[in-house]
Amino acid sequence: MKGSSVKVGRRGWARLAGATLALLSSLVVIGVGAVSGPSRPAGADEPLKDKLIVYTSYGAPGQSATGTIVGHAYVDLVDEIHPNCQPKGCHYIYGKYPGGNWPFDTDGKINPDNNTGWSWRITYKLTVPQYEAAFRFISDQIKNPSRYKVLSSNCMEWAAEVAAVAGKKMQPYKNAFGVPEPAIFRNSLEKIGSGWIPGDTGGLVLKNHNPGSSASGAPDPPSPTPPCCDADSIVRSAMNHPATVASQLGLQFTKKTLPAAHPNADGTYRVTIRHPDQAGNMYGIVWGDGKRTIAERPAGGASFVVSHTYRTPVIGPLKVIIVENGQITQYVRTIGQSPRGSGNGETDVEPTPPPQTMYS
Repeated sequence: MKGSSVKVGRRGWARLAGATLALLSSLVVIGVGAVSGPSRPAGADEPLKDKLIVYTSYGAPGQSATGTIVGHAYVDLVDEIHPNCQPKGCHYIYGKYPGGNWPFDTDGKINPDNNTGWSWRITYKLTVPQYEAAFRFISDQIKNPSRYKVLSSNCMEWAAEVAAVAGKKMQPYKNAFGVPEPAIFRNSLEKIGSGWIPGDTGGLVLKNHNPGSSASGAPDPPSPTPPCCDADSIVRSAMNHPATVASQLGLQFTKKTLPAAHPNADGTYRVTIRHPDQAGNMYGIVWGDGKRTIAERPAGGASFVVSHTYRTPVIGPLKVIIVENGQITQYVRTIGQSPRGSGNGETDVEPTPPPQTMYS
């Protein structure tokens, strides 16, 4: 669609600013400033036809190159009132992404998500003021997106911010460390099950019974980006395929092979990581006996210590993976069967930031 401006929403004309809002039936360009024009009073007994839908893609088909479930969250702001939005409604479907290749702290970007698959969603009914508040927030974010931080200001947190602006309180979506996770949000909705949640902030929970479809109803295409919005997916993927994940995220990859070692006489072994970054790094340990440890936000301090007891034969090497801004580092060490050692400590050194590069 070409032109300098189009009529959107129900309050008149909005000026183009290079941002496109995805609709079910077409693409419409939305202005990035306050929407102005004639207002339409809402009667007290008028049915609420504006909606906000919050989606989670966790568990939906569509795998990353590493075969790990991709987690994402995004919103759909629905206008079913304006005459131009009849009969199917206007759908503004968007999510937050990293604009650069340092997901722990980088530029943010608001992208259309009309072709993104989903597993569960919740639909909130909105009043006219609630709709317009969410509309302005999304418009402003397209023009000037907030910073992207995978452990705090990611796609899941952004979806919750849109809901909060619209006066709605989201179901639980943070893990025990306070990290916003699409998987936690999915689990919250799945626990409720399909149906209405009562109360002023309640909504309609729905499971996708056609999980191969996207928010627009079209077939869900393969994800073009790595699982950059789901901290748990990133670290789990890096534990399996660190070099691939580093390439997907535009990070450096370093592999360090350490001398062989042995567990203690009681089968215990410890890994010590010095100078851990609680807000900007994630850690994963593959012990080599089928057990794993994930630390998205380890306890602060001068060192981060994880102890493990080998109770079954060691079938593979010990691997310690550090995911941080700029690089993924993998330490590899063969663990012998006979007890003789006491563990290993490594210092985590943050690399110098490279220039920002956009995801494609």
